[in-house]
Amino acid sequence: MDLDDRGNIPIPDPSLLTTVQLRESEVTQRQITDMEFRVQEERRRGLADLTTERFSAIHQTFVANDTALQAALRAQKEAAAQQNEANTTAIDKSEQAMIKLLSTQAEQLNDLKSQVLRLEALKAGGQQAYGAIYVAVALLVATVGATVAVITLSVR
Repeated sequence: MDLDDRGNIPIPDPSLLTTVQLRESEVTQRQITDMEFRVQEERRRGLADLTTERFSAIHQTFVANDTALQAALRAQKEAAAQQNEANTTAIDKSEQAMIKLLSTQAEQLNDLKSQVLRLEALKAGGQQAYGAIYVAVALLVATVGATVAVITLSVR
């Protein structure tokens, strides 16, 4: 190892070499730190992009579900309206059939009432006819009796 003019510092100077190595090490460390920072930044951007894509996909799913739900609700509303219309039509038909049935039964009831009145009239008329027949028979018997009495009195 050689010494310089002053006699105590070896050549090459280790402090200069240490400083150079330290500066190189700082540069290398800075480059490594910058590289790690860039890598971390790229990862962050990648995660941000991935997160944005996932949120976008989730949003699209929500939009699609909302659209499907709206369509289903609209279809249900239309189906309910059609069912209500069908129910109204069925109720109207049922009411008309019931009115017709009640009308027919009312007519039949009126016919039965008329028949009962005729039968009662015949019965009353029959009782009057029987009374008339009884009177006629009684008159006939009285006439026959009177004739027999007249004949009997004239014969004696």
